[in-house]
Parts: sequence; C-alpha cells; structure tokens
Amino acid sequence: MHSFTLHISLQEIILRITMAIIIGGAIGYERGHSNRPAGFRTHILVCLGAAIVSLVQDNLRVSISLYALLHPEVSKVMKTDLGRIGAKVVSGIGFLGAGTIMRGKGVIGGLTTAASIWVTGCIGLGVGWGFYYLSILGGLAVLITLVTLKVVERFLIDNRMISRVSIEFNPENNYEENISETYKVLKDMQIKVKSMKKDEAEESVTYTLLLFFVACGEKDKSATKQNSDKKVIKVSMKFVDDEQTAKSFKKVVDKINERSKGSLELQLFTSGTLPIGKDSMEQVANGSDWISVDGVNFLGDYVPDYNAVTGPLLYQSFDEYLRMVKTPLVQELNKLAEDKGIKVLSLDWVFGFRSMMTNKVIKTPDDMKGLNIRVPTSQLYTYTIKALGGNPVAMPYPDTYAAIQQGVIDGVEGSIMTYYGTKQYENVKKYSLTRHLLGVSAVCISKKTWDSLTDEQRTIIQEEVDAGALDNLAATVVLENEYTQKLKEYGVEFNEVDAEAFNKAAAPVFNEFPQWTPGIHDRIMEELTKIRQDIKEGK
Repeated sequence: MHSFTLHISLQEIILRITMAIIIGGAIGYERGHSNRPAGFRTHILVCLGAAIVSLVQDNLRVSISLYALLHPEVSKVMKTDLGRIGAKVVSGIGFLGAGTIMRGKGVIGGLTTAASIWVTGCIGLGVGWGFYYLSILGGLAVLITLVTLKVVERFLIDNRMISRVSIEFNPENNYEENISETYKVLKDMQIKVKSMKKDEAEESVTYTLLLFFVACGEKDKSATKQNSDKKVIKVSMKFVDDEQTAKSFKKVVDKINERSKGSLELQLFTSGTLPIGKDSMEQVANGSDWISVDGVNFLGDYVPDYNAVTGPLLYQSFDEYLRMVKTPLVQELNKLAEDKGIKVLSLDWVFGFRSMMTNKVIKTPDDMKGLNIRVPTSQLYTYTIKALGGNPVAMPYPDTYAAIQQGVIDGVEGSIMTYYGTKQYENVKKYSLTRHLLGVSAVCISKKTWDSLTDEQRTIIQEEVDAGALDNLAATVVLENEYTQKLKEYGVEFNEVDAEAFNKAAAPVFNEFPQWTPGIHDRIMEELTKIRQDIKEGK
C-alpha cells in the first residue's frame, strides 16, 4: 500500500496477516534452529500481534476519517494519534525480550534473541499498516544479520577456535565448587568461557560451556605450564573497601603474592561479593581453596565454645581479648577446629567494640524494646540482642543500608569503624555506646588447602596474616578517635549507657547454649582474672 485509503478489504487484511506469519516465522525459524529460548512460534505470535494492532489502528483511522467526512462540523475537534498504540507495542515487547535474557544466576545470554523479538514486532507494525516493501526488506535484512553475518562474525575472530564442552556431575558432590575449579583451570590455560548453561536432572547436573581457545605459541604454552603450578586461593569478606580491615588485608594479599614469587595467588573479594558469614565458613570446612575473614561467631557453628570466648560484655579493652586468644584455652579450640577441616590463622583482627546505630537514644535495655536490629546469622548475636531488649533481624550486612531506608530495620549494631566505613551515618544519627560485643574477625583457611601448601608457603601466609593483624590494630586505635570526630561532624550524636543494666540483661545469654562445654564461662572468667592482674602489674 503506497498511500492511505478509506477502505481496507478482507483480501487486504488476509494479505497483511499472512505476511506477518511468513516474516515472523522466517526469523523465528532461524532462532529456533539455533536452539534459542524464543523460536518459530514466538516470533510469529509477536509479528502477528503487532500486525493486528496496526490493523486495529488503521481501521480506526478509516472509521474516524469516514465519520469526519459525513459530519464536517465535528472534524475540527476529532483527533487521532496514529502512532500511540504502536508505541505501546514496541515498549511492551521490551519486557518479552527481557524474559529471554535473564536465563540463570550469573549467566547472561539471549541478547540476540531479545533483539530479534523486538525487531520482529516492529516489522509486524509495518505489515499491519500495509507498508509491504518496507516490511519485506526489513525481514530480509534481519535474516541476513542473523544468518549471513554470523559467518562473518566468526571469520573476524582470527586465531580463535570455538568449542562446546559438556561436564556432568553427580548432584551429591559439590559440583558448584568443581565447576568453579574448572573455570579457574581454563582461565590459567588462556581459554575463555563465553557462556555457560546449567541443566539439572534427578541423577546428574550438566554444565555446557562455550569456549574460546586462544591460539598459543611456545611462549604462551610456557606461561600456561607456569600458571598450572600456581595455587589460587579466594579470600572473602563482608568489609567494604573503605573499611580498615579490607585495607589492611589488601596489604596482606599483596605481600603474600609478592613473596611467593608466583607460586601463590590470593584473590581478595570485599563487600560480600563472594559468600560470606556462614556460607563462607562452609567453603572453608568443605575443603575449598578459600580464606574466610569474618566473625569468630561463625567458627562457633563448628566449635561452639568460640561463642563463649567472644560472649557479650566480657572484655573491657582490646588488650584483654588479644591476651585471651593466646591462652591454652583458645589454643585448644583451634585444634578442635582443625578436626572440622578449619585451620585458624588468626583471631586477632579486631575492628572495635560493637554498639547500637539507630535514630533513637538508647540508655537502658528498656529503650531497645520494639527496635528491629540487624544481626549476623549467628545464635550468639541473636540471643544477645534479644536479651538486651531488641528484635534481632538476621541479614547480610551489605543489605542493611537499603533495609534501614525502607524501614525493614531500625538500625544495626557495629563498631565505629563500620559505622563510618559503610556510611551508615547517612541513615541513622544516634550511636549508643553499649559495647555489648567486641567486633573481631577470624581468618580461617581450609585445612585441606593448608596441608597442600609447602612449608615456605605456609610460613609466608602465617607471617603476613599476623603482620596484617598488627597493622589493622594500630590503624583501628588511631582511626576510632578520628572517625568519632568525623561522625560528629556528620551530625551523629554519641551517648553512654547504663553499663550495669546492660550487663545484668546480658547475663542469661551464657545459659542459652547447652552445646557449650559445661563450666566454660567459669574458665573464661578465671583466665580474664589472670589477664587483668597481669595488665595491672605491667606484665
């Protein structure tokens, strides 16, 4: 149709619908043949639907035009937007295309199919309006792009070879860890994983990987061999890059990688990018090449007495705690952790006493009533906040910023370092100094990984982790005062609390853990009494 008419015949309607089916089917056939998520029928339906919408609007145009001719007196006030319905179709197709893109966790695919759906809908609009030449040429252009240019695209990727590999796992095994290891090996061999598809069945899990093999010379082969001898260990923590623990551990990672001269590669992941907390400790216990930098309380899931050592309102200073972790009592716990597959490298990564960050001044446990306070996924923290009068809400720390803004929680408990480093002062302006728990991280590595290292590698890791803990402690002591002043400048109000009332409220927590060794609290207090006497005497 080269011009608008005032009549659309039945034959014209049939022609437009038939063309929509043919053009949409041609494009859909190519997508279906390539095993894409939207194929033959999907593209026909999209093109046909768009054509029908255009036909509806074209018929409206005809009806309105005829009515205006018959009633000239109303023609000046009658209006029609010929593109309004079509525009809604184009935007609506975008949501349909998005459904072909979001196909799996961590995997993005289907972009070409989403684009083909969108352009098919546009062609359908053209068919519906009767622009045949445009629609036919547009359909041919799409097919040329999808079929012919695919060959050109592959030809342009010189010195590369594409291959598809399927790996089948028994679902009872830790197949996600295995595929992670496979990915690492491929990377060391300079093989790029372009896409990855996961198919789950009752008896197996299959990953299909589309790989790019880079053409390698003798130099590349030498590098590949060298990389295969390198031990890659992932380091996971919740701390954001601006927090001191992350800064100090970045130095540790850099020094270990430098001193090992290529035999070790520690990869640091901050801000909860990789699993943290309980999930991170599971990676360690299950034997992954993994280091967890997270709360001592997560060790308590494997050796419960760790939670007693870091119980509420025990310590009055960093020094008391740091002396405690050197006692025979805690060294015994470290040996028990090794039996669970966990090698404790350090318990010395202190980041400050934890207090309440809210928008309410808290002075007694009664002030905590009704407040939803975020806690880590830990029984110790849950029981402590509940004993102090609050409602504990377990969630990953990176989620807390938005949760406060949305009213899901009323605040968080944490150190001054965390308060400033995560910019919670933008959300809450009251810091009540309950000092209910000491914020400290345990640095743990898989016992399996630790035993696989050479003596030299173990020495390097242990020395740098210990040195990093000292660096972190020194910086924390200085920064606590500095951050206090900065927080006050941001409008944060600090207040002391009734320490005796909070001590009394927290006392029942030590009776909430039947899995703790009987008498463990008494042993801890005996050690603390000795420690305080030694500090008093300057020992």
